[in-house]
Amino acid sequence: MKTEGLINAHIDFSKFGDLKKLASLQKRVLFILYVIEKEFGIPELSSQQIADMLTNKIRIRTSRESVDTTIRRAGSRISTTKKEGINYHKIMSAGIEDIQDGIEVSQQPKKVLDLVIPDQVVAREKGYFQKVIYQINGCYQDGYYDASFVMIRRAVETLIIEVYEHLGLEKQIREPDGNYCSFNKLIDAAMQNPKIKLSKIARSDLKTIKKFGDTAAHNRRLNLIKQDIDKHSDSIRLIIDELIGNKS
Repeated sequence: MKTEGLINAHIDFSKFGDLKKLASLQKRVLFILYVIEKEFGIPELSSQQIADMLTNKIRIRTSRESVDTTIRRAGSRISTTKKEGINYHKIMSAGIEDIQDGIEVSQQPKKVLDLVIPDQVVAREKGYFQKVIYQINGCYQDGYYDASFVMIRRAVETLIIEVYEHLGLEKQIREPDGNYCSFNKLIDAAMQNPKIKLSKIARSDLKTIKKFGDTAAHNRRLNLIKQDIDKHSDSIRLIIDELIGNKS
């Protein structure tokens, strides 16, 4: 169903929980996002769509401006993505937890969207690597950005090793004790090896990916935020795509 048809659609909000327990606007916004995703499979709504749903379906007059203010204050409860100049909002796990006293939370497994690495990029990869990508996307979707970047680091590390194995050069990246080199040495080796084809952009961004991966894994006082992944999402996809291409 297209979002334009939501206002005219019949929605039995009562089957999802007790609206009387959702006294604040923030919880009502979260409730709308939750219900529309569960009922219609629409994962994101704009502020105007949320305001229209509250005004026309729940009979609580609400402006787009008040929804925008509420979403800015929601933190990790709501994820926002801009598309064609419009911000679209999605409820995260923290948001579901915030309203769980007032809703019936579905026990069905939640679909993980390919928000960071598209499924098609790794469609031909082995099952264990696809699970790594699933965790990257799942952690991002649920607002666990440190965990997501740790898995991005693991994905890049795994692919560099697999490229060397594919080329029959894995001895070049092993330490004297037989273990593979550190992530930093793996990146240096991959960038210097003429047999590994990487674009200029991928080469320049590999060190950045390492920096954020190390921060997520080892920095005790700093937590990554959504924007740390968003601003590097194109580079992350490019690096993974190009490393996979070196195995074909």
